[in-house]
Amino acid sequence: MKKITEFSAKWMRTIAEERGRNMEEAQLAVTESKSFSDVEALEVNLIDLRPDSLRNLISQINGRKVKLASGAEVILDTTGYETTRNGMSAIERFLHTISDPNIAYILLSLGTIGIIAEIYNPGTFFPGILGAISLLMAFYSLGVLDANLGGILLILLAFGLFIAIATITISIAAIFTFIISRIISAYRRQPSTGREELIGKTALVKAALAPEGIVLFKGERWTAESEAGRVEAGEEVIINKVDSLKLYVTKKQ
Repeated sequence: MKKITEFSAKWMRTIAEERGRNMEEAQLAVTESKSFSDVEALEVNLIDLRPDSLRNLISQINGRKVKLASGAEVILDTTGYETTRNGMSAIERFLHTISDPNIAYILLSLGTIGIIAEIYNPGTFFPGILGAISLLMAFYSLGVLDANLGGILLILLAFGLFIAIATITISIAAIFTFIISRIISAYRRQPSTGREELIGKTALVKAALAPEGIVLFKGERWTAESEAGRVEAGEEVIINKVDSLKLYVTKKQ
């Protein structure tokens, strides 16, 4: 344990030295589990800024020089920068709600009770259907099933209910199960924009590439780097290569 603490403290000290921080105070956070409020961290030079809002943060970082992972240094320019907030969709809110641990265990309990009730009272169907749906949703919520597998199982359950008995109650339950499965599958479906699709396609420059900037492809903003000189905003470029989340492009002739 002592070796791990000493190694972590040395690593923290190295990081603090590279970032120009207070090495002693940073090391104490490891060796003595010392904690700092935002005000204290600013006073002892562990942080650069203490913004009280997103707008204030954008204002404070304007003109600051930062070092990228590649080693290049850039100056941030946030003049005229606009922020937008994207709230959760109805599907995302539903999945977020059932992902709550409390909801997950309620679903697990309902599912277990429903299955037991169906075993002791066979032929009623409703407890078994409710139990099966609740268990699948609980397993998804707890992370036992991923969304794609959960969706497949719900679809299979829905078709099983359609085939079993063509009563109104069963049909409604099957439709409900099918709708839930489609919602989860649609939410978790892999995006169609893979790396292979990007190569050779045309993107629109939103922020001038000098050589780095921002391009727009199929409504998505990407960091891009020009491989052949500066490209002004509004011009089109061809995507030649994709490296992680960065595009390498050339000006469209």
